[in-house]
This record gives sequence, structure tokens and C-alpha cells, in this order.
Amino acid sequence: MANKIVKKNKRNRINVRNQRGSTFVIFVISLVALLGSAGLVIDYGRGVWVKTRLQRAADAAALAGASVLPDYNMAQVKAESVLYGNFPDPDDVTFAISGNNYKIIISENVDTLLMRVLGYNSIDVTASAMASGPESVGGMNGGVFPFAIINPDVNSDPADDLTPWNFGNPYIIGYGETNTMVEDWANGSDPCPSHPGGGGGNSNSHGWRAALDLNPDGTLDGNGANALRTNIELGWPGQMEINDLIPMEYGNMAGPISQGRSARLGSNPMPWDDFDVETSTHSPRVVLVAIVHLINENRGDAYTIQDYNNGATWNNQDVVVDGFAPFFMLTEDEHEQYVPNHGMSGDWVVGYYIPGTDTSHFLDSDGWEPDYGLYTTPRLIE
Repeated sequence: MANKIVKKNKRNRINVRNQRGSTFVIFVISLVALLGSAGLVIDYGRGVWVKTRLQRAADAAALAGASVLPDYNMAQVKAESVLYGNFPDPDDVTFAISGNNYKIIISENVDTLLMRVLGYNSIDVTASAMASGPESVGGMNGGVFPFAIINPDVNSDPADDLTPWNFGNPYIIGYGETNTMVEDWANGSDPCPSHPGGGGGNSNSHGWRAALDLNPDGTLDGNGANALRTNIELGWPGQMEINDLIPMEYGNMAGPISQGRSARLGSNPMPWDDFDVETSTHSPRVVLVAIVHLINENRGDAYTIQDYNNGATWNNQDVVVDGFAPFFMLTEDEHEQYVPNHGMSGDWVVGYYIPGTDTSHFLDSDGWEPDYGLYTTPRLIE
């Protein structure tokens, strides 16, 4: 009987040891599972955080590179500067330029903390972005302002050219009642052209007036004062492209100009200090002005600064479109400081140049010459 009792106690001790061993194994398995689960939360969260940083850096770098295309060297410099400013030391970076698109792929190897128990020592995180660069606008489909600026590139002063560093500079878009020899025949260093001396159109007291002869229905050859007033307020709805021959309006229309401007801008227009090129592009303050060149009356080709200096006559019946540029139109009170002091300023039109503004009214411009500041803004496409 005693022997049987002893044998039973031995079996109990063995069972206890087995149970303890099983419990330890279960504990270890549970601990691994727990650490693995925690690792999925913690290490995955770290991976997501790094992915977010990488994506932001990739987006910013792609946009920076695309913004200066097609200058490939400058695109690379800008993209690298922005990338390393946002993510200083990525493990791997690939830059790629294809036409007007700039692409960047960034990778980072993130060491794990808890997922090592599952055999994962690191997580590979990758982000990519592709941005499309600025595209020049070769034509306007609606919204053209019924005034034009003589191409500043043809005068003798490079300081007035329509380039980004002239952002916010005032340009005379429409010349007023009497030609007072504005020191700017194309917003430059030379006087405004005087009466062409032939070709008809303006009276002898008028030179370059800058108004385009457009109908509110989108056709050419407008109906005078009412057409000009409506087109100032609403923009001309027709299609205008580079190299188009556009008729000029003649005569002095101080009333329609002043009325059209007031109707367009309203009683409390946005101040210049509040204008933002990203968010204010559809403001009525933004006018899309044709950049044109005059025609030499005798030769029939472009009227140049040499023609002007030599006293050659120009034909003010028509002008040729070279491109387009956006301006922030000023009120009469705002522009008085920029026009000659002769007692009337209502029939003058002045605007601040705003290159880079995207108005979303553009046509495919493949094969056309660059315009003078109206671009689609760089945008992420992937």
C-alpha cells in the first residue's frame, strides 16, 4: 500500500513539472505574439511616419524641379535643395526628367524595435512623386482683356521685359486721352509712338491707344463704345492665338473705359497686398492682356525700335499677337501716380505684372512660342 502511494506522488510531481514546462512554452509563445503585435503597431507606425515625411519631401522636390523646366540643370539643383532640406539623408534617391515632367523616388530603410522577434529587422519605405512643369499658353479661349501692350522685348530697355523679376511692377496697358509722349512706347525707355502718319484710324492727336476692336460676341471689328465697355467688364469671349492679326480700336473712349473698369472691379476690390498668385487667380482684378507688335506700314512686317528712331510710319489698323500676360488691374485712384498729370486719368489703364498666374483658361500650346508670363502652375500628376 505504501509503495502505491509513493508511486502516485512521483507521478504528481512529474505532472506538475510538465504543466510548468507547458505554461512556460505558452508564455513564451504568448510573449512573442504580444511583442509581434506591439511591433506591428509601433514599428508600422514608425514606418508610416517616415513614409509621410518621405512623401512630403518627394512632392516638394518634384514641384521644385518641375517649376524651372526645361532648364534641366537648374531643376536638379532646386529638387536636391528642397529634398535634402526636408529629408537630409535618405538611403536611396532617383531623379528622372521626361519632357516637361520631373519625377523623384526616395527610399529609406527603417530599423525595427519589436518586430525583430518575428524576424523582421527593418522595413523598406518608398515614396515617389512626379510633377508637370509650367506650360506656356499659346492661345486664350475667352477672357481676353480688350487692350494690348506693345512687346517690350523690341524696345531699347531690357529692364521692362516681362520676366519674373518684374513681378508687381506697373505697366501702362491703355494710353489716355492725349498722347503726352509717355516715356514708354512699350513700357520702356522710349516715348510712346506718335500718330502713325498714315494708315488711317486715329485722329492726328492720338498715337498708340492700345484698345483692341473686339465684339462682345467673340468676333472681331467691334461696335465702338458699348463693345469696349462690355469687354473690359467681362473679358472678350472669343479665341485669340499667337500670330493672329487683330484690328485696333481708335478714338478716345474715356467714359466706356472708366465705366467698364468700375463694373469689373466693383466698389470694394481686393487690395494688391491681399493678392496671392495661388489663390487669387480668378479675381476680376486679373486681366489677360495680349502682347503684340506693330506693323511697319511700308514693309508690312514688324515695326522695330529702329523704325521708330528713324521716323518710319506704322499701321495702327492691325497688330500681331506675340503672346499673353496677366496683370493686376488698378483702379483709377490707384493708377493716378503712374500716368501723366494732365487732369484726366479715367481713360488710362494700368496694371501690376503678375507672371506665373494660372487662370485655367488656356489651349494646347505645343509648338507655339513662349508667352510672357501666363503659365499653368507646376502640379503633381503622380
